[in-house]
Amino acid sequence: MKTTVSILIFVLSTTLLYAQSDFEKDYPIHWTLNNMNDIEQTSDNGYIIGAGSLIKTDEYGDTTWTKTHFSSGQFSNITGVTQTNDGGYAYVLSTNTGTTWNTTLVKTNNIGVSTLLLMVEQLKTMALI
Repeated sequence: MKTTVSILIFVLSTTLLYAQSDFEKDYPIHWTLNNMNDIEQTSDNGYIIGAGSLIKTDEYGDTTWTKTHFSSGQFSNITGVTQTNDGGYAYVLSTNTGTTWNTTLVKTNNIGVSTLLLMVEQLKTMALI
């Protein structure tokens, strides 16, 4: 029993000593929103980040591209970022023009170009929500 506990303590302590992050990066974010809301690892081992903009990185966290899918002057929030089966991305974009929040489902291709924009009102009429 003493040997088992000693081995367990050794394994835990060496794991903690060698645990480290692969990288730490700061990303420029749209000025109206100062936090990242969503991040997912992609099939190429990079990351897709939802913030005030959509940010794609490589496996080392270096920015590959950044896309903004809203008009300047709008407060925005990107959530629910996920990679789709075709290698593109989908997310929910919420924008505020001052008094009204609008919610849009956005689908992009693999380089972040919008291929589909559906506002919640459109989804309701299509009976999807």
